[in-house]
Amino acid sequence: MKVHHFVIHHIQKDQFRAPTPQLRDSEADLTKPKNTDTQKPDLITKFVESAATMFDKQRSGKVYADIGKEGNTFSEILDQYLKGKIEFIAFSKRLAQELVKSMKDVSLATGGYMAIAEYSASPKQLLIVMIKQEVGYAVDPETLELRESIHLDLGTINVGARIDLEAYKRGDIHHLALVRGLKDLAKYFRSFLGVENFKSAKDETLELANVMEGYFNSKPDQYSAETIGDVRRQVAGLIKQHNGGQTPLLTIAGIVNPGDPEDFHQYANDLGVSADVQSDPDVLKSWLRVVYKDARMHLDFDKKLFHESIEWDADNDELRITVSAFPKLAERLNEADR
Repeated sequence: MKVHHFVIHHIQKDQFRAPTPQLRDSEADLTKPKNTDTQKPDLITKFVESAATMFDKQRSGKVYADIGKEGNTFSEILDQYLKGKIEFIAFSKRLAQELVKSMKDVSLATGGYMAIAEYSASPKQLLIVMIKQEVGYAVDPETLELRESIHLDLGTINVGARIDLEAYKRGDIHHLALVRGLKDLAKYFRSFLGVENFKSAKDETLELANVMEGYFNSKPDQYSAETIGDVRRQVAGLIKQHNGGQTPLLTIAGIVNPGDPEDFHQYANDLGVSADVQSDPDVLKSWLRVVYKDARMHLDFDKKLFHESIEWDADNDELRITVSAFPKLAERLNEADR
């Protein structure tokens, strides 16, 4: 990873006071000064690497969207910066000021340290995270006595965003990844970014289905055809319980791989599945049923029947149905044969 620009601003706020920004007037010097052993540039790189890693590993997961262009202050500021019209420090200060406006009336927003980094990690990225300074503990290496230690807690990134700058410039869809976060916190942060174009319910459900199939195929020893069918039914049942709303990816991961849910969660997260999956009933139906319809025939049956009482022989171009498995089917066939 190569860090190109980095700065931290501070926004003070609690439930009873308006947010107050404390802004730096210069960005971090990423060139190692001559005649000194300072490791500051290396420290910043390690910090950004850790922040980016923790962003990816957020327990609540991420959601994917785009930055709106029309009437969006954030995109206007970002475009000015990318076109070289303003320097990084001016760009970062304006972002902090806009964030202050967005969080002003949000009681749950408590401010914190706003870290902004532009770095190359194939491709170039812009990372914006709000983090807090916490009191922890350390041991004095000389006396072996316990003492307090104040540190930035990267383990609790409640709001944050990462922008694929190359994809943003090309206008690619879903160039923005966001920490899901708490509802009110996520709302003000998304307002600050001018987020739009969340994935549609159909897109998200199809994507989840494809990612699940890819995961099953990657572990053939773990997932038999029967197991896959059971998992599909359980996931569909879970999503139906949410009445077509959002279902946490973490909960789905617990069904897909109950022995190691984090494995599927990370797999799906890496492939861009949202932290909260919205569902489309028609797509769910295709998970559970085989449906075919034309002017002459309509087939609609539970996928569980495949390889039990319904067999497809592709080599001989035949679909075989065990009639006795369906009590009234023989009666209907007899009526049709009269």
